[in-house]
Amino acid sequence: MAVRQLAWTATLCLCLLATCAVPAIATQVPARLSASFDPLRLGKRTTLEFGFSFSAPAGQVPPPLTGIELHYPENLGIELSGLGLADCTVAAMEAGGPGGCPPNAVMGFGEVLSGVVLGTQIVSETAQVTVMRAPDREGHLAVLFYAEGTVPVDARIIFPGLLLPSSSPFGGVVNIGVPLVETLPGAPYVSVIALHSTIGPKKVVYYEQLDGHTLAYRPRGILLPQRCPRLGFPFSAKFSFSDGSVASAHTVIPCPESLGAKRRARPGRG
Repeated sequence: MAVRQLAWTATLCLCLLATCAVPAIATQVPARLSASFDPLRLGKRTTLEFGFSFSAPAGQVPPPLTGIELHYPENLGIELSGLGLADCTVAAMEAGGPGGCPPNAVMGFGEVLSGVVLGTQIVSETAQVTVMRAPDREGHLAVLFYAEGTVPVDARIIFPGLLLPSSSPFGGVVNIGVPLVETLPGAPYVSVIALHSTIGPKKVVYYEQLDGHTLAYRPRGILLPQRCPRLGFPFSAKFSFSDGSVASAHTVIPCPESLGAKRRARPGRG
């Protein structure tokens, strides 16, 4: 399910020859989770933005990430968002990347920061991410995350996600499998340090045919409920790593009324 096409520069190869063993870090990886709605208007359409990051001791990177469980709030209406009117298969993405898929399959964009310890230094890379609708699996909405980096590693990675039911206070969970990305024989796998992504109409353009003309438009987006949960919109994530390490993180998007009250409570300038 993953494409791994890795081309290292000569300089990086020389650095790899000096790679030494890196001791394993703790079994509980420190993690942070963030989430926001843009815009945050109850009863209106929006884009969900989410991200996470991991910490490691100086001179080290987190273990390679293998799985993500992202729980999102109830009553978000992702399935009725108007996103993913078409779908893309792994085969099509392997052949042509996001450009090999219908434009109306795009559900969001993002970027991922990865790193690997080579010798005494951490070599990092930022890759662009495209989120695509995939064919449903057993009646559940499926997505594909496509990450493409160029320097210092030329890598194109596909990893699948599946939206499943979850228990209250969550409305669902996105289960994402993350493939191990090889570098060269004897070198460590690439580690994910941070990821930020969107699901929604922000920067997304769809097309439709009308009277022989192609019209561009922005999809509707995720519908927020008319009322905010009492304690805000909760998010939770669990992460698993190749060495058996785990991590978890939680965050809450405050209700618009709470944000307004905080603004009104701020002291004025003298």
